[in-house]
Amino acid sequence: MSARRSVITLFIVLASVTAAGIAHVSLKLGIIHHGYAITEETSERRRLEEQNRKLRLEISLLRHPGRIEALAAEKLRMTRPEPWQIRLVRAHSHPLARSALGRSSELAAADPRLGDSTSP
Repeated sequence: MSARRSVITLFIVLASVTAAGIAHVSLKLGIIHHGYAITEETSERRRLEEQNRKLRLEISLLRHPGRIEALAAEKLRMTRPEPWQIRLVRAHSHPLARSALGRSSELAAADPRLGDSTSP
């Protein structure tokens, strides 16, 4: 019985060592896999940040007043109005019209060339 018990004990020890080795290798492979995933995500983040930077630059270029004015003049055949062509309209009782009136009053106060809205 003693020899049989020794074989069983040896088998249990070997099985335990093998299981521990397999678990260790499995954990190491998981760490490597996560390392690759982190590297890929970091690369994607950098790519997206660069794309975001380029898009913000494009937005600022597209919104540039000189570009808009040039497009209006070239494609839409628009010109700046003469001061006598500008008319300010008084708002009525509608809340949105009142907010527009406040904005036009601010503009008129900021630019005296716009004059009074009651003038012809």
